[in-house]
Amino acid sequence: MKSILSILFLLTGINVAEASPATDRYHQLMKVTDQIYNPKNNVRPTNNMLWFHGNQRWLTYYSGASINRADVLFGNMLMQTYDMYCRNKGKNINCLGGGLKVNYRISGRSKSGAKVISISTSGVGSFTAGYIIEAISKFYGQLETRGGQTPLKGFERRTIQPTPNVIARTDYHVTSNGNKNHANNKWLDRNFLRAVRDRIKANLRNRFTFWMGPIREIRNASDYNDKAQRSLLYKYSSLRKQGMVNVVVSGPATSDGMGYAWVGRNSSPYFVMRSLFNSKDPKSFYYERKPGAINHNSLIYIHELAHNMGLRHCSAGQKSFCTDNLHHNNAGADYVKNYMSSIGALRYKYAY
Repeated sequence: MKSILSILFLLTGINVAEASPATDRYHQLMKVTDQIYNPKNNVRPTNNMLWFHGNQRWLTYYSGASINRADVLFGNMLMQTYDMYCRNKGKNINCLGGGLKVNYRISGRSKSGAKVISISTSGVGSFTAGYIIEAISKFYGQLETRGGQTPLKGFERRTIQPTPNVIARTDYHVTSNGNKNHANNKWLDRNFLRAVRDRIKANLRNRFTFWMGPIREIRNASDYNDKAQRSLLYKYSSLRKQGMVNVVVSGPATSDGMGYAWVGRNSSPYFVMRSLFNSKDPKSFYYERKPGAINHNSLIYIHELAHNMGLRHCSAGQKSFCTDNLHHNNAGADYVKNYMSSIGALRYKYAY
């Protein structure tokens, strides 16, 4: 049988018997987040269940696995949230008494640092969360369900209900034959790509932004040769990854339009879009120095993504959603956001 051990919070170096000022709470929240989510810290979740009671100042846990600093710090954050609730009620700490029991467990890990946090509060129920601040907010809601609603002070509301930053990942494959003077060399410049990304964000009404993964080169000139996007679409369809937008950037002298994509709702959006920069022809309408070219690149991106969402080209005066009207209003931007969320391409991070 597994032994049971308790740990006093005083041993964590943080005295939680006293209410923390707002700034201390912010710092502590960021510290906990960094401990658990930052891969550089190499702190692995133990998948060990810990709990505390509503009339105690310590954590209890099964010693089948050694707890680490991340486990203790997160438990401390839960108790600080409990203290905040009691303080808002005008009561002493531990105001919900011995009938309250809170279990929590942190488990799982992915490349992005995501975890699964499970919390169960007696008399209320259980939930899982994928991010610390989400867990804190839901836990406060559980305390309110058990003990009654309380008005939140400004800093407390910002702490448990921060502004989410919604991020979608785009994976870029840029056609190149390895020649530095190649027409697409500008797309290998992350600063340029950021400019296009920021314009996409602005055209989608700042509903979310795009995080860029590695920029990969397609070097085989026989697959490319600046001419046929259609062949690229078929050739590199295996590059698609779940949970992100997959893009192949062709050259500026393609023979078959501005982009190619399959029309139909696609769980792994994938398309080829034309580069409108670094054209070797200075008479090109989209020559590098032409004003508005970055914006046009962003609209090609949105247009081809819309095809992956199942939308077709717009007819004259069309009001319903189609490939070229998603950026005209908030409703279109929300349409894109909802699609991205439905296929798991969105990630939520929080601003403190």
